[in-house]
Amino acid sequence: MKRPRPGTALDRVYGFHIQAGTLDELIADLTKQASEDDGSAGNRWMLVGLLQLQRGNDAAAAESLAAANRPTILDRQGAHCLAATRSEIPR
Repeated sequence: MKRPRPGTALDRVYGFHIQAGTLDELIADLTKQASEDDGSAGNRWMLVGLLQLQRGNDAAAAESLAAANRPTILDRQGAHCLAATRSEIPR
């Protein structure tokens, strides 16, 4: 899995799963796979976080993006998205 990023491809994946009614299933599957902590776990957490952001679930997105930013899988894009969610979450 390549590093997920916001953009057209993510919008299409999100739109497809919304129309098919399978977004919850996709997020659950990706979360389960990311929890297994293989070499792509950070990318999966990032994708989960980005999907949750599009859905408007900022608190869950922040948790997923924080998991994507563990020291072994740190990525600038993940850090940027995590910072953006933290600024949007009401305190």
